[in-house]
Amino acid sequence: MSKFETILAPVTPCINSPVAIVRVSGPFSYDLALKICGLNLVPRAATYCSFKNVESKVFDSGLAIFFKSPASFTGEDIVEFHCHGGLGVLDILIQTCLKLNNINNPIRLALPGEFSKRAFLNNKISLLEAESIADTINSSSAQE
Repeated sequence: MSKFETILAPVTPCINSPVAIVRVSGPFSYDLALKICGLNLVPRAATYCSFKNVESKVFDSGLAIFFKSPASFTGEDIVEFHCHGGLGVLDILIQTCLKLNNINNPIRLALPGEFSKRAFLNNKISLLEAESIADTINSSSAQE
């Protein structure tokens, strides 16, 4: 894992739903949000904005939330985009993020568990907490 990579992934299931959330973590997170939203984001405040693709055309509107390092889950800058949950909108948002990738600001899809891995590596959570997150995600009953 490079400290210089920015990663992204949907954090809600990829199904048609009223709302979807895409999380971005790493050094390019804030700049990426600025390009997509066109607004400066205040840390820990939900900002309503229009989401624009690489051609600056609005494709959706929703909320963007910025968590400034080190006060975030991963210990890195994080932005969450809360958009409409249609699969088409979700795909446009993810593809827009990936198209803004460049040599100075690499961005890629996160691997499973990578947000928790970064939180662990940045001393934000313990190994036990990281394992508990995986167990919680994979649970299928209230008892689990």
